[in-house]
Amino acid sequence: MIENIVSNAIKHTSSGDSIRPEAFLTNESLTIKITDSGTGFEKQELSTIFRKYDKGSNSDMHQSSVGLGLYICQLIVGKHEGAMKAYNYSESGGAIIEFTIPV
Repeated sequence: MIENIVSNAIKHTSSGDSIRPEAFLTNESLTIKITDSGTGFEKQELSTIFRKYDKGSNSDMHQSSVGLGLYICQLIVGKHEGAMKAYNYSESGGAIIEFTIPV
């Protein structure tokens, strides 16, 4: 799962820009957050990014994508009674994919 999320971040981040993985552990949950400084998400794609076969707005850049990676990640997180979300880092760009699972 983490490999898929980081791979997506690499695909959508220019050479020399940053990708920041973070992990937060509490008594109740583990949260993994991957932040990149790429183009971010279009507003309308935030509601569809975890759907089966969704490739996002930059799908022409990565023709080998089937659009199942984040869908499968969300299924796995759900099987562990967790939650997954995507949002933009800022108005000027960057994306965050985050998931939380109970421990």
